[in-house]
Amino acid sequence: MTRTSFGRFAAALVGSCALLGVAGAEPLHPDGNEDLCLDMSTGQARLTACSGAYAQEFSLPDGNQLQVGDYCVKSTGRGQPLITVKCSARNDMVWTLDDQGRLQNAANICADIKGGKVREGARVIGNRCGATATQFWSIGGDTAIAEPDPVDDHLTTSALAPQHAPGLCLDVGNRGRATANICNDVAYQTFTFAYDADTTIEAGGSCLTAPGVGQQVVLSRCNNSNNQSWLFSQDGTIQSPSGYCIDVARSVQIPGAPVTLSNCTGQANQRWDALN
Repeated sequence: MTRTSFGRFAAALVGSCALLGVAGAEPLHPDGNEDLCLDMSTGQARLTACSGAYAQEFSLPDGNQLQVGDYCVKSTGRGQPLITVKCSARNDMVWTLDDQGRLQNAANICADIKGGKVREGARVIGNRCGATATQFWSIGGDTAIAEPDPVDDHLTTSALAPQHAPGLCLDVGNRGRATANICNDVAYQTFTFAYDADTTIEAGGSCLTAPGVGQQVVLSRCNNSNNQSWLFSQDGTIQSPSGYCIDVARSVQIPGAPVTLSNCTGQANQRWDALN
């Protein structure tokens, strides 16, 4: 198969005003290795063997947001993993692709393979843009495009990650007490909720419940009460009906930090991203 520059591929699509869906998505390979693909199946970028899986298929619609299905790839800072989140008009989700195949955002952060070695399982992070081979990517391949799993248009099921601490996720595995812990794709870090209405946040058939202000959020039996109703705001905060926000206490970045209900400040420890 003829190798196509990712930059030329993207430019041609945007120039023709094509808005790609899954049918136009393509795998993204580390330069010179079409056996490995960028993979977002855990919500964090890594290299895996190409399989045609839905989480290995990327598109670049008009607006320069690199998409995996209905989610967008976001940079969380230098040395931190690339993640997938619900798409929004934020600069850290806007990417350009040069003729060498470097994927770069407005903060001069490029997609780079951690450790400088192309291998299966390697994490893909944001890094200062340079001329290293691990920042060069190519598009396309012979793997079949997988159809996405059916999803409910109203509900989302994903992990929730605080923006101040990349690599940590909301976790209710400690007897239902909410903490921020290392993301590991387990049931007690997987929540079902709605973005566009007052919603419960459910895990394993139980609901995230607001305690008193300053107290730790807990998972308890769903009972349709107000303290189990939440609203996802455009700034990424998750608010209770009383106007308080889910908060990683004192902006702690250590695994196991308690997640509490606090006065809304809009700071990064109160803003949450949904990881695909």
